Amino acid sequence: MNVLFCARSNLLTHPAGDTIQVQKSAEYLRQGGISVEIGPVPSAQSDYEVIHLWGLHPMEEIYPAFERARLSGAKIAVSPIYWNLSRYYTALHSIDRLAQWNWLCRFRREILQECDKIFVSGHLEMHSLQQDIGVELPYTVVPNGVDARVFHPKEEASAPQNSYILCAARICPRKNQLALAKACAAMNRPLILAGSVGNQRYLQQCLAYEQVQYAGVLDWEALSKLYEQAELHVLASYVETPGLATLEAACMGCNVVSTAEGDASEYLENLATYCDPYQAGSIEQAIADALSHSFQPQLRQHLLAHYQWEECLAPLLQGYQEWL
Repeated sequence: MNVLFCARSNLLTHPAGDTIQVQKSAEYLRQGGISVEIGPVPSAQSDYEVIHLWGLHPMEEIYPAFERARLSGAKIAVSPIYWNLSRYYTALHSIDRLAQWNWLCRFRREILQECDKIFVSGHLEMHSLQQDIGVELPYTVVPNGVDARVFHPKEEASAPQNSYILCAARICPRKNQLALAKACAAMNRPLILAGSVGNQRYLQQCLAYEQVQYAGVLDWEALSKLYEQAELHVLASYVETPGLATLEAACMGCNVVSTAEGDASEYLENLATYCDPYQAGSIEQAIADALSHSFQPQLRQHLLAHYQWEECLAPLLQGYQEWL
């Protein structure tokens, strides 16, 4: 079976969580005997039997890709990587973005109703989609995972080594690092940011707080060391599905604070501390609560038992095998 994965055009030049998700999925399917290429949907006829669209954002890229896929006659799979952003745009007082978001709902509905398979990261993600499009559709849960071969603490490590807080994520307003920087400044806690820069001006606003440092874009080895030595990892985003950095940090033995917006609670259950990015003081309170806990290995054990990539991606391969 020949498969094409089509994601945002800057998937590789601006890496983020979806980059890992796409690459890990392609790698797993190839190991299962399926040929997978990553690239744009061709405008001419092709030999692809399945075209898999990743992410319902940005719609200006994904909908034309969907139209070309539909004309090709190939089976169409969709991994939405979705959460309703209307609350986010309302909080920003962005009337134009909110209006556009609502207007684009018809295109999201069309893609999901006409595709052949929907793979979501969790039941909460699909619930958000169904509320948005007003239609219940069949779907398969393919959770995000973590690579325990890469993200594992040294045997002798049993507690955080340093007193800094870490946030590994793309630097942009949706990830909410500025509110995290303000909270850390108010608590006089050092904060290290790591990840690609989606908004340079936003990064400079974060760095205006003297407690904040930017570590840049790091490879897995360097990032794992930051996870292992951090006192706490915080992802206070306006949405996460569920936040690969949170899973990685927890597998390194780091206590975590996650946003309550998205499906992180489906993965982390009651083993993490949650914050509400829309509520004043929630991030500070969550950090204080998390720092009051002793070193907790339970979350790492839970993720290793249920969320390693090999186990998570099995339903994806099974979904493809149904087409063979």
